[in-house]
Amino acid sequence: MDHTAPFSIQVEFVEGCNLRCGFCGIRNIRPKGDKDNRSGPYKFMSIETATALAQQIEASGWPSRIEFAMHGEPTMHPNLYELVGIFRSLLPKNSLMMTSNGVPLLEGDIVKNINQLFDYGLNCLAIDDYRPHVVAPKVRSSASDIRANIYEYPEIREETPNKRRKPTERVVLLVEDISAADDGTHSNLWNHAGSAFEASDEFIDRACAKPFRELSVRWDGNVAICCDDWTGKYAVGNINDVGAQSIWNHPRMQSARKVLLRGRHGLTPCAGCTHRTYRNGLLPFNGQKKYGDRESYPLPTEKDWEIIDDAVAEIEYSPPVRREIPVALRVK
Repeated sequence: MDHTAPFSIQVEFVEGCNLRCGFCGIRNIRPKGDKDNRSGPYKFMSIETATALAQQIEASGWPSRIEFAMHGEPTMHPNLYELVGIFRSLLPKNSLMMTSNGVPLLEGDIVKNINQLFDYGLNCLAIDDYRPHVVAPKVRSSASDIRANIYEYPEIREETPNKRRKPTERVVLLVEDISAADDGTHSNLWNHAGSAFEASDEFIDRACAKPFRELSVRWDGNVAICCDDWTGKYAVGNINDVGAQSIWNHPRMQSARKVLLRGRHGLTPCAGCTHRTYRNGLLPFNGQKKYGDRESYPLPTEKDWEIIDDAVAEIEYSPPVRREIPVALRVK
């Protein structure tokens, strides 16, 4: 059962971060460094991989929102503006978003750096207002010089980071610190499939929409089941080998979807993940006639479980530095 297009595509410009937040899964793929390199070393997406991915999205005709984020700080990339420009030149109609802690933008002139991102084609820059960092206050104090609309989220709920924006829009979102927020879709911390906090079976009976909605491409083109799989325990493939469209409809994705539509039993690393699907109405059994209802969506077969076992047997894309994630018992 083909899924025609992901709603969003996460693109990892950088694996590794200049910060080491206590609620982040970075701790499971990076040892703790010194104050100048807290969660390095950094791995950077190449110009070639970025170009290949943008070309594949262009060829597919996907209207997906593109988000530069995932397992690191995107603004650490030495060719940051060139990468944004590549996606904009090849995808003139897609919404381009970046999620950042904003600290690297303080180097030099923060106003110039932010304006340059928009000049190269970015539509939305979401800056996490982590405390006690001073990025958001500097943006507020420089608002008159930044060539974009600046909004506080979730104070202004309609300006959610997750919506698709017109290619002509320029928006800076100052997103409340997730560890302090009690409102908005970003306000619930989860365990990143056991990489941030211990694995838990609390949500094991709940469906998950991520593999139905989102494609997550790592710095080297590898794709795991979703962005919460920080180590890449469930390997799907590489866009440089088979292309993004083939990855999206890969048997490993299809088999996982059959399981995740009905719960997370037996699926590593999903069985131990506490991610909440906020928009269950966007799952294929709710109101989307092309997929039918939940009951008619194919059940996982023995062949599907063989495919799943092969995916989990692959070498992890980013080996864990802390612990192995336990696998829950399978429920047929």
